[in-house]
Amino acid sequence: MSETSARQELVSHVDFQRLKQYIVKSTGLHYFTDKEADLAERVSRRLASLRISDCGAYLNQLAGPRGKHELELLAAELTIGETYFFRHTEQFDALREQIIPDIIARNQNSRSLRIWSAGCSYGAEPYSVSILLKTHFAEQLQGWDVSILATDINTEFLAMAREGAYDEWAFRGTPADLKLRCFTQVGKKWMLASEFKKDVSFVAHNLISDPFPPCESFQSGGLSFDLILCRNVVIYFSQADFSQIVGRFENCLTDGGWLLVGHAEPNLEMFDAFCLVSVPGAILYQRNSSPKLTVIEPAPLAFEEWAAPILNDTPPSIWPELLPVPLPLPTPVVSAPAPVSEFDNVRKLADQGQWEQADVGCQNLLRLDNHNSRVHCFHALILEHLGRSADSEQALRRAIYLDRNSVLAHYYLGVRQQLNRDYGQAARSFGNVELLLAKLDSAHVFGDADGMTAGEMRQTVRMQLEAVKACERRSTGRP
Repeated sequence: MSETSARQELVSHVDFQRLKQYIVKSTGLHYFTDKEADLAERVSRRLASLRISDCGAYLNQLAGPRGKHELELLAAELTIGETYFFRHTEQFDALREQIIPDIIARNQNSRSLRIWSAGCSYGAEPYSVSILLKTHFAEQLQGWDVSILATDINTEFLAMAREGAYDEWAFRGTPADLKLRCFTQVGKKWMLASEFKKDVSFVAHNLISDPFPPCESFQSGGLSFDLILCRNVVIYFSQADFSQIVGRFENCLTDGGWLLVGHAEPNLEMFDAFCLVSVPGAILYQRNSSPKLTVIEPAPLAFEEWAAPILNDTPPSIWPELLPVPLPLPTPVVSAPAPVSEFDNVRKLADQGQWEQADVGCQNLLRLDNHNSRVHCFHALILEHLGRSADSEQALRRAIYLDRNSVLAHYYLGVRQQLNRDYGQAARSFGNVELLLAKLDSAHVFGDADGMTAGEMRQTVRMQLEAVKACERRSTGRP
């Protein structure tokens, strides 16, 4: 029997719907409610391992004395460990520039820092935070009590996380020099240095059924977290379940504590109890007794792969207007791609902080092909880091002129307009992004945006639009 036929037979089993409801209720993995073929494929692996032939017998197994252990094994089949170090660089920019400095300033008396990474998968997220703290804030945190609690429903992931060994693919968002500083290569794996592991503890925890907070020391001591990250599990939950989780997170945070969620959180309404803080490429949530939306313009940003450029909103007269909303999009101007190896070399120079050399590299690429929108857009970011804002603006406008379907160029322009309080123009730019994303499959990956998918970008832009509209209402006094 083929795998497809086996899945179809399992889905058609008389007890499959009962089994599905039990699994979704027990784990909170609402993701599988309308993905029965995927669920059947994963359940069939456990049935084969247990030598059970039908869903009813498996339900009895889950309800039996070893049911909790079996549910953990099933969760290992159901959850996906797709993550990597410093994923979503905009959020790590916010941690470095906004969140951690705020916590350090508020906790000078207690000299403690408590962080929870919920849904930590293989551990790349809590370890990334640990690396950030020990490389960027080592002096400020000297003598502090720092603890990072990392939890996941998948016990196999937790075992791998405790080992701290990763393959090359886990570092696709990590600068090469930082990787060499914090990891040692052992065969085909990279082992995390012990100094970055010692403050991180891993605990199995089910966000639906287990107590909050997940660690007994926090439950008994009445302690709260300064920062909670729950960035990679939102897609699994229903809106109702995640709304309850957000409420429980709020109760676990200190006054002024921060919550970071992923790009795909359902909507802003469930964060009413938080102060919404908009930064380039992300929205942050701070526990506050007087919720409001603010826009933070941080100090000059360190370059990450696609740090938001600092741009003025008034286009030079030589460039055409940006896309009107919601008129149909024009046919894009398509140019031959720059030589991959040369472009990658320029990116590597930028990742290493060699801005002048990266500028020269972009100029060389543009001499070969001055009509390449991607190179102009990347060049704009390098020019901005060099303090050449006018040249950066011109480079980005040229990128849009050459390719009006450049999602990233429109997006970053919208971010800058938002920070400039030009909410009408920001809404227009984000509207352009939505029009462009509507033509893309949700799984489409933007390689130049830290691997963000079109689906994640769509959710991010929708949130940005809501934030912009809320700001506009406040600025105009409209309800």
